[in-house]
Amino acid sequence: MINENVKARLREYKVFVDDGVTFLLALHYGFKPNFFPDELQKKMNICKFYERDGTTGTLKWLMPLFDQQVTGFDWVKDWMEMFAEINPERKGVVKYVMPRMKKFFVENPDVRKEEVIGATKMYFRNVTAPMYLKSSQKFIMEGKGADKYSMLEEWVEKYRNWQGVQEGRTSFNNTMN
Repeated sequence: MINENVKARLREYKVFVDDGVTFLLALHYGFKPNFFPDELQKKMNICKFYERDGTTGTLKWLMPLFDQQVTGFDWVKDWMEMFAEINPERKGVVKYVMPRMKKFFVENPDVRKEEVIGATKMYFRNVTAPMYLKSSQKFIMEGKGADKYSMLEEWVEKYRNWQGVQEGRTSFNNTMN
């Protein structure tokens, strides 16, 4: 649910609520559609829902967009550091990693943060040398269209299968009961 304070501020600044919410959702999930009028973009900047870091280009939300929202994906920065511990060159850049991770969660709403971290650690155990480690952003997703590929999605599936084995939820075990 969209935070009622967001809707109230949009009305206060005379922004049509549906237009403002659509704009904020696109921004939140890292999409950059070209159909928003310049006037709407200017009004949204005046509303002060967010501020953009001039150096990295990342957004800092000043008001939660959703009710009871944990304001973000700050954990992703720690996740990126896990890559840096193995190969500093593969850490990635926040302004590229954050939108990919957000998009990953949009496309995979059943995946949880803990699964991403567990799957990543499992992937690390299978890397034979630091030079073969994927960069964090390419691990999340790379390519476009029919060539789009997510190692993270693959490793989450492997992690879930491993978790099932650890909890005795394999089809083999189920047939034995």
